[in-house]
Amino acid sequence: MTKAILFLLLFPTLTFAQIGEYNNLHQNRKTYSVYVSKSGDTIKKGDSYIFGLPTNGNQYVWITQGNAPCFSHISGDTFQIKDFLAWSRNKNSSKKMYARCKGYGLVKIDIDFENALKSGEIELIE
Repeated sequence: MTKAILFLLLFPTLTFAQIGEYNNLHQNRKTYSVYVSKSGDTIKKGDSYIFGLPTNGNQYVWITQGNAPCFSHISGDTFQIKDFLAWSRNKNSSKKMYARCKGYGLVKIDIDFENALKSGEIELIE
């Protein structure tokens, strides 16, 4: 009986994964567990990446924590994606996909995924 109840509770989350696709993000501040990038790669919650070198001296341009740029001390650290967040500054602007990972302290780190990957601020661990 408990297995049946557990299955019923988990079934909706297993079958209806939220998938966000590049240039097809309509809702602001919506979270996703899977993201299909501009290049067509599928990135999932739990995938591992490494912080590369910052592109602005000792600060990252595309990686922030609490709306402030992260500094070079995280370079070389690995992280797992916790979820994705589609976000834009206002209703009329296009939405960007942000990968979110555990931060240093209580605040999550937000990564402008496409730009950080293109600039080398994050790299996939293969």
